Amino acid sequence: MARQCSEEPSPRASAAISTAGSAVWASAGMSVWGGGQPEGWVGPQRRGRRSHRPWANMGLRLPGGRNPVAPRRESSPGVGRAHASRQARETDLRAQGSTRGTEGALVAEHIEAILDCMVEGVILIDRSGLIRRFNRAAERLFGYRVEEVLGCNVSMLMPAPWNREHDHYLARYSRTREGRIVGIDREVQGLRRDGSVFPMQLSVGAFDAGDEPFFVGVIRDLSETRRMQAALATREAQLRLMFDQAPVGAFVTDARGFILSCNAAFERMLGSAARGLTGKRHLDLVHAEDRPGLAPTLAALRESGAGRTRCTRDLRYLRLDGSVAHVQLHVGLVDAVEGARVLIGQCIDHSAEHQARKELAALQEQFAHVNRLSVMGEMASGIAHEINQPLTAIAAYAQACRRLLAGGAAPQPATAVAEDLSDALEQIALQAQRAGEVIRRLRGFVRRGEASRATTHLGEVLTGVVKLAEVDSRSHEITIERDISPALPPVLADSVQIQQVVLNLLRNAMEASSARGSDGDDDAARRTVTLRAEVLAGVVRIAVLDRGVGPDADAAERLFTPFFTTKRSGMGLGLSICQSIVEAHGGRIGYRPREGGGSCFEFTLPVAPGGEA
Repeated sequence: MARQCSEEPSPRASAAISTAGSAVWASAGMSVWGGGQPEGWVGPQRRGRRSHRPWANMGLRLPGGRNPVAPRRESSPGVGRAHASRQARETDLRAQGSTRGTEGALVAEHIEAILDCMVEGVILIDRSGLIRRFNRAAERLFGYRVEEVLGCNVSMLMPAPWNREHDHYLARYSRTREGRIVGIDREVQGLRRDGSVFPMQLSVGAFDAGDEPFFVGVIRDLSETRRMQAALATREAQLRLMFDQAPVGAFVTDARGFILSCNAAFERMLGSAARGLTGKRHLDLVHAEDRPGLAPTLAALRESGAGRTRCTRDLRYLRLDGSVAHVQLHVGLVDAVEGARVLIGQCIDHSAEHQARKELAALQEQFAHVNRLSVMGEMASGIAHEINQPLTAIAAYAQACRRLLAGGAAPQPATAVAEDLSDALEQIALQAQRAGEVIRRLRGFVRRGEASRATTHLGEVLTGVVKLAEVDSRSHEITIERDISPALPPVLADSVQIQQVVLNLLRNAMEASSARGSDGDDDAARRTVTLRAEVLAGVVRIAVLDRGVGPDADAAERLFTPFFTTKRSGMGLGLSICQSIVEAHGGRIGYRPREGGGSCFEFTLPVAPGGEA
């Protein structure tokens, strides 16, 4: 747009602008006492005030720019007195005018300094839109020097479409005094000297100097603000995208625990429709059994203040369909704007892993059951012998009873027959109980069911498994020696699974001891297997020791690997199953060579809560 500038600024534009943007002005069109029109309060270079030269003989100047009247000499006394009186009045007027002029110049100086110190640009225009004042901040904003813009139309500082509409606004205001933008902050675009456009906040004020309106614009550059806002918006969009696309569930709650926002992963985790969780209390989504432990943790986190290490808990959420989500929750506290505090939570869904562990446990139980059946199959001959003995005794005592009842070749008194029958029947009952006990142990050992852990006294469990192992040890001519502490504390365990571990270790030890004996060294010490149980710090250690042939170094490292075996027959799952059972109980199992020859397999079980060693 072509610049159109007037030659001289209007004398009516003698105005001052306070830092608040309000206008204060002197009487329009009047000269300041002691000098000319105030023209030096804009621009980077202060323009000197044009001052009228005082008369050489008097140095007087009257208000309004009028020339002073020269005194005339009078010869008569009356005229002389009148002249003296008038001269005195003129002296008073001159003193008053000098004082007023000095005050006016000082005010102009102050206002000029204030305007040049302002960080906002200040522009004064007349009714035609011509620039009459332009402070230093305006120079920095637009890139013009003050002398380049004075008298030019202010539309030169505006890009389209504001430059085309500006004159229309001025004309309408002059005609109707209706200012749609006067007194209102607006965000518009400014046009710099180099042609670049920048956002700015414009506040417009209007005032009249005599009968002519003037407009004051206070301008604040919004470039840095908009840059920061754009950067903040970009950062917020990035964080929002990360928040929404994160594979883990995330949510934000206020200080009372109500959900302010959550991402899609958290909604999917709980089976909720989009944004269906916003406004709900987070604790209400937690499984009822986990709430008592979580509530005080979150309360302590709120009280601790921001910066505290986040807390982590494993808990369960209730889905909308009633199923359970197993998650690991990480929560941290953040101080938000104006002192408000929010909790930010992240949830890692372990439901699939939990289900996989559950299925793995079921599979391990199936393997364990198969292993127990396999052990019973391998012990079949010993079991048959163990059951056959009491059955044979029962048959013999039953035959004796028949003979007693038949009378035989030498009849006996009835009382003697009755006593013999009573003894025989008592032996039959004892042998039946013996057979029943063997069958009961076998049935309990091979039963299939869901693992159930309870407080267990290991002394009873170990005594029972030794009796079961003795079914097999007699066929191997192996002695099982028990070294069990009488003060074993209770453990939390599945007794059948612990029996399975001990029985596997005992049978392996008996086989190793039998192999050593086949080399010709058959002393009793080498055909003895020891079962030892003792108390350590917080655990019970159970060990099976033998003097048989142990594994070599390479095999020792692979003993607990599935399907690895040093036997000619077998699947190589026995020790692997033992390891999974022990570790599922929170214990450890291992092997070490026994000093003096042989092997030692041992495992630990943690003492039950509240148990005393």
